[in-house]
Amino acid sequence: MENEQLKPHCVNLPIGIVSQIRNKHRTSASQFIRSAIANALSGNNAYEDGYKAGLSTASEIVLNNRWANRLLIGEQVTLANVLADEIKGQTNDGE
Repeated sequence: MENEQLKPHCVNLPIGIVSQIRNKHRTSASQFIRSAIANALSGNNAYEDGYKAGLSTASEIVLNNRWANRLLIGEQVTLANVLADEIKGQTNDGE
């Protein structure tokens, strides 16, 4: 990024966050934000991937729970299926 032209853009950050960036990542807040934006734009979104993986795991846990599979909600719909559908609905694309 050293050879690229940079356009100044102001981002107001709490002092505590700037200190955490400097201490944990050993870089400037500007460089950290540039990297985060570049990763998000390139589709490299580890947070969202982790969030979706967590929802998928939670859905599997519910579907494999024997007690949730024994309790019927309405006619022939288990509590496990209702809860798993709700969990899956929390993702942006419903995967």
